[in-house]
Amino acid sequence: MSVEPPIALTYARLAVVLATTACLALALTPDGPLGIWPGTALAGGVGLSGAWFTARRELAPLLRPGVQQVVIGLALGALMAAATHLLYVPLAARVPGVAAQVAALYAIFDVAPGRGAVLPIVLVVVTAEELVWRGLTYGWLRTRLAPVGAIGCATALYAVPQLAGPSWVLLVAALGCGAVWTAQRALFGSLVVPLCTHLTWDLLVMGLFPLT
Repeated sequence: MSVEPPIALTYARLAVVLATTACLALALTPDGPLGIWPGTALAGGVGLSGAWFTARRELAPLLRPGVQQVVIGLALGALMAAATHLLYVPLAARVPGVAAQVAALYAIFDVAPGRGAVLPIVLVVVTAEELVWRGLTYGWLRTRLAPVGAIGCATALYAVPQLAGPSWVLLVAALGCGAVWTAQRALFGSLVVPLCTHLTWDLLVMGLFPLT
């Protein structure tokens, strides 16, 4: 576990950043006023700009890229995607409703312009989530809790917006993936590895190699 200086945030600044991300759950609602992809793009943009505006001095050092960290992040993202496919088959066979929930999610993602044309949106949303949840939220919790406690609380908070989403499968995925990405943040003391892992997993599982 790396040793890093704690991120000092006031309650007000953290509240501002977390409030900007609340609309991410609304953006996942397919019948929302903007639709899935425009709404997601707006939510991601608001979350990204809000996080950077309120705490860019704390976040900038966490985003300094290193070749080793990028390679590790990409490799772990590919491994996560492979593990997701391996686990999905027995899970879908044994847990009623999983296959239908996953198929419904992909149907939502396929709304025009479709998964293949939204790479910029995915990049913005993933970056926003990492800045807010693994950057600021974990960093703030780490000033008050031990690493394990901070990881657990940050993961739980990351999954909360999915309670307003269309699928309990997303909630489970947020808890599982969020725990991995937050642990990476704690282990490497950087956002580069979880950012690369998160982006790779999203592109492989949600785009190039769907589960269904």
